[in-house]
Amino acid sequence: MRYPGAIWKGAAWQNYSTTPIHPRLVVVHVAQGSEAGIVPWFHNPAAQVSAHLFNPKVGPMLQFVDLLEEAYAEMAFNGEAISIEHEGFSGERLTRGQVERLRLAAVFFKQAFAIPYVWRPDGFSGPGWTSHGDLGVEGGNHPNCPGEPIVGDVKAILNGLAPKKKPIVSFGKK
Repeated sequence: MRYPGAIWKGAAWQNYSTTPIHPRLVVVHVAQGSEAGIVPWFHNPAAQVSAHLFNPKVGPMLQFVDLLEEAYAEMAFNGEAISIEHEGFSGERLTRGQVERLRLAAVFFKQAFAIPYVWRPDGFSGPGWTSHGDLGVEGGNHPNCPGEPIVGDVKAILNGLAPKKKPIVSFGKK
């Protein structure tokens, strides 16, 4: 399945599996680099790594792996996670463009896969969004990926999309 907000780039076939996945998580990554480094890396058969989507600082998202196939990004979670790499480095914030593209992707994932606008502190507590670092050793042992500023940006996006609770109205005596 292609994400309609992305340009298809495809990864080398050695860097992903056509094994079907059942997405319940979106895992947020930071590339520790630029689009100029990621595109050739995902096309390099020796890399043995990929992500479904790449969110650059400028321009549209790029797609490397079908959303219903297994990207090599989260080890034990590959069969249930959609991975999104972001251009930049741990410790940086997302640009306005990255935030808007990620917001649109979140809406799509909710509609297509029923992935809720919920931040999960790990990959075990249910469907939603998490960071690569929160997946621990089973997810590849990348504790600083993507870094707190990006996690904060993603949480703000999810909070902005989540339905607001109606205030409790009481009747009668206080």
